[in-house]
Amino acid sequence: MGDITEQRRAIEIAQMMLTELEKSSFGKPDQVTYGTFLKVCQNQMPRSDSRRRIVDLIFKKCCKEGTEVHGCKRFYFCPTCFYT
Repeated sequence: MGDITEQRRAIEIAQMMLTELEKSSFGKPDQVTYGTFLKVCQNQMPRSDSRRRIVDLIFKKCCKEGTEVHGCKRFYFCPTCFYT
């Protein structure tokens, strides 16, 4: 996990990579991309309203785009699991 500076940097990098991929002509985010981003949130952010909002946003984005979210009930893909 690292200290707070390392955690923030990991979140910044994950956000930057997701944003760049969304804008890219190379490809669009998929279940692996979103799953990895959610894992970063899980591992690097404390349980908080910010984490809940980010997870909800990403999860809803996946659903809206029709991205298959394999194993929704698995911890790292289920937004409600981030609340407890």
